[in-house]
Amino acid sequence: METLAFLGGSRIESLTTNQEMVRIVKHLSDLAGIFEDEAAFKERVAQEDCVVYEYTRSKTPPESGQLCFGTSTIYPGRVGNEYFMTRGHYHARRGTGEVYLCVAGTGVLLMQTRDGQATKVLMSPGVIAYVPPDLAHRTVNTGQEPFICFYCFPANAGHDYEITSSRGFLVRVKDEKMIAASCAFPAPGIGGTKPDGPV
Repeated sequence: METLAFLGGSRIESLTTNQEMVRIVKHLSDLAGIFEDEAAFKERVAQEDCVVYEYTRSKTPPESGQLCFGTSTIYPGRVGNEYFMTRGHYHARRGTGEVYLCVAGTGVLLMQTRDGQATKVLMSPGVIAYVPPDLAHRTVNTGQEPFICFYCFPANAGHDYEITSSRGFLVRVKDEKMIAASCAFPAPGIGGTKPDGPV
């Protein structure tokens, strides 16, 4: 990790913006098909259709040169032995990347190539992660508190959820051992080797 700045004893208590924002909330029932244990998913939904994650997004025009930004919040919880996570997506415009800054909680940013190679970044407050163009990505809350990230990407990037929904993600984050396991591939801005198993 490269240190960009040292904040000392300062702490961000809130995030404010001069832009109009929209808020989207995803309940567990909205996420059918993304968790490995389908029986556990149905049982959990029947017990409580809780909020898994929500995000805010700037109402930026989807035009070249504009930036879209906001925050994502994943709440703590599990389906079976799998942590709560976002649906995950590619960008519809393949040449666009994204940046994540963790501001609270702990989690994992998963990334995957179209041929199934995967890598991850362990996220905690102050960690900035870069998602290179044309990588599927999702975030996973591995802690006991809300996992909150600021994100920013080109406003004309678009989102492609269909491929990740049909093919899924290679990596399933289920326990501390899996979080710590090696998982990396060579890609622009990311060094490493092809994973030898799930994380």
